[in-house]
Amino acid sequence: MELSFVWEERENGVSLLGVYGDTPSPVIPERIGDRPVVEIGRYCFAPGGREPENAHKTGSFDSGRRIDGSFVQSVHLPDSVKILDNAAFYNCRELHSLSVGTAIDAVGSDLFTNCWELEKLVIRGKVDAGSGLKKLLA
Repeated sequence: MELSFVWEERENGVSLLGVYGDTPSPVIPERIGDRPVVEIGRYCFAPGGREPENAHKTGSFDSGRRIDGSFVQSVHLPDSVKILDNAAFYNCRELHSLSVGTAIDAVGSDLFTNCWELEKLVIRGKVDAGSGLKKLLA
């Protein structure tokens, strides 16, 4: 099944607010429509995530469920993501793996609170390139 997204526009791209589908391991695309995915919004994968009524929706929401909380197991984020906002993965108790690019330059608070199974963080990039690792571990 295809993934569906809830998102808001940002000056330089989109902020992802929710992901729907039937896979516990979503691969988030580099672009939604013609705009790059630059931010994983607050509570995006948290159970009961907040999706404003005026948010944009892309895809079919007929048969997919929200990919969050105890359903999500791994997430592959595109290289375009620069911001992981507050509590984006809050209470994702079955999340065991996260893959990100090297563009991460801002990380919110409580990003991995109650992510007890998180054991693998993959940062895709060249060995001598900046990675955002310090911000992720702080």
